[in-house]
Amino acid sequence: MPNYDPNNIFAKILRGEIPAFKVYEDDHVFAFLDIMPRAPGHTLVIPKAPARNILDISPEDFAHVARGAHKIKMKPHLARWTARQVPDLESIKLR
Repeated sequence: MPNYDPNNIFAKILRGEIPAFKVYEDDHVFAFLDIMPRAPGHTLVIPKAPARNILDISPEDFAHVARGAHKIKMKPHLARWTARQVPDLESIKLR
């Protein structure tokens, strides 16, 4: 199996090298609007722990991802936006 690539697109987003429309962040996860959404509001929630895929993370990190997804689910203010349409990033951030 290949090793973790620290230059993958998600690692670059986490380091701020590639812009993203952040909707949630804590010590363990980062959530942002998908640039090619399946539907308005399509949000990606990724662990901050290095991982090739979701099966590579620890059960604790997996739980953090699930809690992060739960915090942003069903937010009506996210449902109308895609990453290409956001007029005011501050208006969609979770408080």
